[in-house]
Amino acid sequence: MAEKKKKKITKKTTAKKPAVKKATKKTKVAKPKKVEQVKATPIEKIPPQKPALDFGDGIIGQVITFVKTNLKITVASIIGLILVISLFNLIGNSQQKQTEKSWKKLFQAKQQYFMQEDGSNKQAYKKIEKLCKKYPRSEACLYGNIFKASMLIHNDADAKGSIEVLNQVLQNNKLDNEKTKPLLILMLTAAYQTDGNSEKSLELATNFVEKYPTHYGLPQAILLKAQSHLAVQQMEEAIASYQVIKENYPNSYWEIIATFEMDQLIK
Repeated sequence: MAEKKKKKITKKTTAKKPAVKKATKKTKVAKPKKVEQVKATPIEKIPPQKPALDFGDGIIGQVITFVKTNLKITVASIIGLILVISLFNLIGNSQQKQTEKSWKKLFQAKQQYFMQEDGSNKQAYKKIEKLCKKYPRSEACLYGNIFKASMLIHNDADAKGSIEVLNQVLQNNKLDNEKTKPLLILMLTAAYQTDGNSEKSLELATNFVEKYPTHYGLPQAILLKAQSHLAVQQMEEAIASYQVIKENYPNSYWEIIATFEMDQLIK
């Protein structure tokens, strides 16, 4: 009986083994079939995929289409654009070099003037004239002429020469209308007064007081106005201008001058 039972168990065990083999065969056969189906799919049957960046038929899309169809022309245009940009850079560098040269020439002119040798003033002025001929639109020319006008009236006592230069400078469109221009008008007012043209000096001084009521050069303009009134024999107006200085600018350089000139009138 024991032998029979063993035989039965053995039969059952051996009967189970083929079932496992069949299952294994099924798994192995299933995998190649799936791979074969993917490989066998024709390429033309795959639906076309839309590109990630689709610009459509708008302006950008039209530009891209133009670039694709006219690639050579577009490349030439880009090269041309690069050349234009490079040209502008070269012009900028050239202008920078010209600016440096113009300021260098102005420095040399000033250096010549301050040497205080015989004829150094005239040589300095000639250098400024040459500077302005070569670089007429440069700031170095503008400030070179301002320097020349100042030196003409203060050191050379050449009021007419200073007036001529200042009138030219005041026509320069690069002039700073808030800072530099008012000071040049004061210089021109003083130059006219020194030259004996008191009426013109009075006109400029009066205009300055009206136009620049908050400018730090206002007391000088009022003083020039008083002196111009005095020169054309308008005593009451002159005293009134001196009084304005004394009241508004006490303990200042301007008050000292106004007081002194008023005392001279009273005597």
